[in-house]
Amino acid sequence: MIGITVHAGEDPEARVHELCEAIRHARVWSIRDRRRTRNLRLVHSSGNVTGTIRRVKSDDPASLDFECNAKDVAQEAITTGRFVNLVLRDLVSVSDITIHRT
Repeated sequence: MIGITVHAGEDPEARVHELCEAIRHARVWSIRDRRRTRNLRLVHSSGNVTGTIRRVKSDDPASLDFECNAKDVAQEAITTGRFVNLVLRDLVSVSDITIHRT
């Protein structure tokens, strides 16, 4: 499992809604239930790579924490990289991203 912390600044919930809007236009991402932003679950599927990004509870109110799960470590790394690319490309107010393998 790979943990991702996105330092979202002033209003992290607004960043979640911006992320949902960005995913609406992405071909390889889908959201299970758009109404549940507190337990957001993103599914990545492209070719033979499939992974899930799930929002988890954060201790820091100015950041968003996510977990990445996939079948193996290579697919976790690919899914995490594509998620970080999506965040950096579409959320201009994100100041910092921390990634760690657990």
